[in-house]
Amino acid sequence: ILLLNSWFMSDEGAQFEPSALGTKAFWDASYEREAANFASGGDVGEVWFGAAVQRELVAWLCPPSGVGGERRRRVLDIGCGNGMLLVELAKRGGFSSLIGLDYSAAAIALANQVAASELANQVAASEQCKISFHQFDILTDDPTRFTADIILDKGTFDAISLMPRRTPDSPLQQYKRSLLQMLAHSPHSRFVITSCNWTEEELTSHFTPELVFAGRIERRKFAFGGSVGQTYTTVIFSLPS
Repeated sequence: ILLLNSWFMSDEGAQFEPSALGTKAFWDASYEREAANFASGGDVGEVWFGAAVQRELVAWLCPPSGVGGERRRRVLDIGCGNGMLLVELAKRGGFSSLIGLDYSAAAIALANQVAASELANQVAASEQCKISFHQFDILTDDPTRFTADIILDKGTFDAISLMPRRTPDSPLQQYKRSLLQMLAHSPHSRFVITSCNWTEEELTSHFTPELVFAGRIERRKFAFGGSVGQTYTTVIFSLPS
């Protein structure tokens, strides 16, 4: 799923023309529809960027030895939508807490319903961690309300890229400032961002030097017009040592 139709270059790298996908009204309406579908037929709704990307993130977070040799960590998902990424982590168990944040109240209501349904028969796994969902806008709310060792973003930075620019500051800069206050100050802390709009180089340019490149999730690449790329990019950042 590509979120953009047109873009231009600025001192922040790629910048995108404003789109409905960058508005709260769009996401409220989308999650209200998905909540109605879930209530009537049990359809959890769209897994943003697809099930394969979600499986890759879960696999990275849940290797046999765990992230950094230990999985008892706090995980926070910025823009959690229907909450399915955290639900899959809850099924695996081993995290101290799983926190989903979204600025859409409809998304939070749906995530709570989906989690209750999906984890109803996963008592043993879900009891190993606390999963919760909260309405929260990373651009306007107090970022010190939530702190986590691992912060995930799967499409939220992309959507913010499609908002109208603010003066004198851009939403992307405010996002970074809030993120830095939410990421726990630990050598094991990680920020894991997945994008379909931004390349690895552009993401690295935006989040450094406050964060440092710590890795990527490898995916199949394709060549087009002499350039090599991939549909989705996942970059992992850590705090400077």
